[in-house]
Amino acid sequence: MAATKLKFHLPSLFSFDLKFELSAEFFATDLMSEKFGKNAANQAVMLGFSISVIVLIMLSISLLFVPSVQDGQMFSTEVHNAFVRILDFTPRFIIGSLFAYLISQRFDVWCFHKIKNWTDGKHLWLRNNLSTMASQTIDTAIYSFVVWWGVVDLQTAIELGVVKMMFKIGIAAFDTPFVYWARSWKTIEVEKGLSVMEGAIQNNIPGIDADCGGSMACATCHVYVEEKWLNKLPKAEEAEVDMIDMAFEPKKNSRLSCQLI
Repeated sequence: MAATKLKFHLPSLFSFDLKFELSAEFFATDLMSEKFGKNAANQAVMLGFSISVIVLIMLSISLLFVPSVQDGQMFSTEVHNAFVRILDFTPRFIIGSLFAYLISQRFDVWCFHKIKNWTDGKHLWLRNNLSTMASQTIDTAIYSFVVWWGVVDLQTAIELGVVKMMFKIGIAAFDTPFVYWARSWKTIEVEKGLSVMEGAIQNNIPGIDADCGGSMACATCHVYVEEKWLNKLPKAEEAEVDMIDMAFEPKKNSRLSCQLI
């Protein structure tokens, strides 16, 4: 899970130009924690960190290649110099960014589950906002002091961090409805030999009542099948088609989940 950045350019703030990076990785981490648990979220954080390091190494190696000047063509040299200008970061920015990401993301996962345990799994909005705000404070503090302090004076570094936190707190509040929405997505694994209806009942999937127990005497296990999967399934028999006609809002991709094995 690599970090996703949204960049905004704000002119003449605190006497010089800034580029604020509003990170969306905390949303992804909280969603991963909620859907798949603490271990999966930590694995995703470490995977994102590892990928960032690998990409950084690959980009550094690419700068060692000498551009071609065959036949006096200077275009390759110009592109190479532009590439060097973009990718030749100072160690301060590299170390600060990676260190802030790793520490804050690991804390975010820990804090999210700590609050979840305190509230017995209730109040998703609370753990989403508190864990994100706390971890973003850590992220901003590390980045501001490691990266900016020394490049600018301490007061300016703090001002940079405060303004970034204002944006990040707003993002944390804004993404809460999306966390609730994404939590409603559910993926289950059904034991081989069981019908989709049986798997849904075992996992308490809402909307699958199966009043007849799978004897195809009702349409309360009615589902819609995605088009890409519809043609891969055996065609519905006449009895199923007749029962689907009795279902609520039948469509071309309607099936009875008791018949899908």
